[in-house]
Amino acid sequence: MKKLLVVALIVAIGVSAGYASSMKVPWFVDLAPAGAGYPPSQSDLAYLGLVYLTSNADSDLVCSITYYNESGEELPRLDGDGGNTFVIPARSTVAFRPATEDPNPQAIADPSYTPHSSIPADNNGQESVVGVKIPDLPGIHEENATNPDLPWGRHKPNGSLVVEWVGGPGDLQGQYTQVANLPQGMLSYAHLLPAGV
Repeated sequence: MKKLLVVALIVAIGVSAGYASSMKVPWFVDLAPAGAGYPPSQSDLAYLGLVYLTSNADSDLVCSITYYNESGEELPRLDGDGGNTFVIPARSTVAFRPATEDPNPQAIADPSYTPHSSIPADNNGQESVVGVKIPDLPGIHEENATNPDLPWGRHKPNGSLVVEWVGGPGDLQGQYTQVANLPQGMLSYAHLLPAGV
């Protein structure tokens, strides 16, 4: 009888305990300025990166995001960056640019949105009200002290990222899309993001 009680207790604890899952974007490049459109306007810096996340959960999915630089070092959140958590509504898809704040007109008009930088009201952005709230690459909104002509802040607008959530690996699906509209021609590709552990 004791064994049955112990097994029942282990099953009850195991069922009620949460487990974490993750998904990784192994490499992104997001050089195109905000409002560049899709595809971005042609230029030498017209590399636009978009991450799409689809929640398969029946309730809002709370996620956290961690960024890494080109050397694989974790980039800590900086003052003014905000936290590293965000919410994806149940059974919905959200797109975001990892290194650029790029709100669409609906996001700009939303009273809950506070831009990090000056964004024109007619910005032709790729991020919705939900997408623009996903934390960007840390330090990307700072002015570049060593070269003010560069369009990015403390870190280059490339690297990798990991999204984590409490739940099963099937609760979230993802895709990374890269579009480049360069003087030499246009390049576009996309790939699915496999679930991690």
